[in-house]
Amino acid sequence: MAMRENDRLIQLVDAAFGEISRESIGEMTRGETQRLQELTALAATLNVKTWDASLDLIKRASAIMPVREVRRTFASVIGSSLGLAGARSVDSLDSFQVAYDLDGESMRVLYEREADGWHVLGRTGSADWTVETAFGLIATDVDGSFEFEAQELSDTAMTLSRDQVEIVIPSAVEVINDGSPNDH
Repeated sequence: MAMRENDRLIQLVDAAFGEISRESIGEMTRGETQRLQELTALAATLNVKTWDASLDLIKRASAIMPVREVRRTFASVIGSSLGLAGARSVDSLDSFQVAYDLDGESMRVLYEREADGWHVLGRTGSADWTVETAFGLIATDVDGSFEFEAQELSDTAMTLSRDQVEIVIPSAVEVINDGSPNDH
């Protein structure tokens, strides 16, 4: 019975990885010899030694790398200019501000309509906050100011982080639809 091409390849792989002896393959063509050399080189690079660590060793290693516990909260809206802007819907707004409570500090965010979306400008009050949006990390300057562009107000949600605290700021659409307090 003739050997199929796939069976021959399996033999070459087995020989390259030391599963069978090269002699057991029999005569090889020039192409098979070259293929066996390539597979043997591949097998050598994949032959990485691994060790199993004991549970005690794993516990000792974990003790020097403590788990970072992050307290995640949601910002409270403490004021806005939505009432002054006459906000009946997102479509009627060109510019408005929202003030948020950040774990005892306040942050103001200005949302301004532009031709191709919204310009968002905020200030955390200190530069030690990291601002992350759906578009990635946003750089803050020395006074904690940051800005980014969003096509839709629904894309303006952000997370502020520092130390072991994360504060989630909802998108402006969520704030508008929530009926949050207005500045008077």
